[in-house]
Amino acid sequence: MSSPQSPAIGPAAGGRQRLADMLAEAAELEHGLLCQYLYAWFSMKRAPEEGVSWQQLELMRQWGASLLLVARQEMEHLGLVCNLLTSIGEAPTLRRPDFPLSPRYYDLGIPCLLEPFGLPALERFIGFEAPQTPGGADLTRLGRTGLTLATTSIAALYDEIRSLFQTLDRPDLFVGPPGAQFTTPTIIPVPIRGVQTPNHPIYDVFLTAVTNLTSALAVIDQIVLEGEGTPGGSQTSHFARFCTMYEQLRQQLDADPGFQPARPVVADPCATEAVSVAPSLAVCELFDGAYTATLLLLYRFFAHTDESQAELLALQQAAFFPMMTGVLRPLGELCTLLPAQPVGPQTAAPAFTYQRSVGLLPHKLAAWRVMLDGLQSLAVTSGQLAADTQSYPPAVCARLALVHENLVRIASDFEANMAVTA
Repeated sequence: MSSPQSPAIGPAAGGRQRLADMLAEAAELEHGLLCQYLYAWFSMKRAPEEGVSWQQLELMRQWGASLLLVARQEMEHLGLVCNLLTSIGEAPTLRRPDFPLSPRYYDLGIPCLLEPFGLPALERFIGFEAPQTPGGADLTRLGRTGLTLATTSIAALYDEIRSLFQTLDRPDLFVGPPGAQFTTPTIIPVPIRGVQTPNHPIYDVFLTAVTNLTSALAVIDQIVLEGEGTPGGSQTSHFARFCTMYEQLRQQLDADPGFQPARPVVADPCATEAVSVAPSLAVCELFDGAYTATLLLLYRFFAHTDESQAELLALQQAAFFPMMTGVLRPLGELCTLLPAQPVGPQTAAPAFTYQRSVGLLPHKLAAWRVMLDGLQSLAVTSGQLAADTQSYPPAVCARLALVHENLVRIASDFEANMAVTA
């Protein structure tokens, strides 16, 4: 606290630090939600041979598509919070605590944990995304689930962030460079006749730049509207989607009490000895290694220094859809098909753990070499696993071979684009 003789430095001394802390917490939460939603999706059964009917499988396909949409928007929310952070001169936050987290960790009254798709997981998801004061259509949706919300919603966090931005609005608040802001075309470039597309939603993702109070408030409102659906009780909000899934799943269980939409994944994949079958553990560790490499690439992308536009494009091409769709997604699915223990029905599952310290690598050339070394190591490991026909069935080896090919391509392109050698 400043003394009367020492006037506050910067906007509302103390308030700016509170804003930075709240934004960092919001980034952690969005990242954590993304992982929990993806874990639920990874756990879902994919074929009638797994003990579900074709009718149930079609409903599950709809749930899965909705889950992936929500997960993409959580990734968007994480990017938007990073834009908010960099707009006020702070570094982006991509780290998060390991799972599981107690209900008191974020003062939400809801545990953060990796849990298979089912009523308990959906109940938590509804609590995370609930409006502060459900009313109208949202109250009706909540009533149909039969759930009672006795928690503090994430909406309260964004309400405080919004108020802090309004209170602190001064010329020396938005000190971040405009070049550090990212919009949808920089993440998902879709050129039309060689011309960069204007900023608009692609794959339900809409990143916008933050340069002043108006754009900051618009971004916060976007996050709240897409998540909690307020104001207006949106039919496509995350809250509405999870309420619909919960109600439909409960109806299916009433009609068929034996219905199990999720594979028997381990209860806590982050626990020691959760997976003790060596070949299964190797695939889970490969997933964690790819997850770690992706976060390092994203840190460098969001907090770059003097990278050229071509180098930023190379980072984008390595970090986003090649790694996410061609490596992390198939590996996450593979984990849930492999046995967790030598005896028993439980399967392995991705733990979303870091294999090294995750943070900004500050020196450009050194950062590129470190990231290239990680990508090449992943390519070698995936190739070794794909060739291990003694440990994995042919279908798993074929999937691992595809992951290997993708990693080889990503590493090779990165090395060529950055002109570095690990």
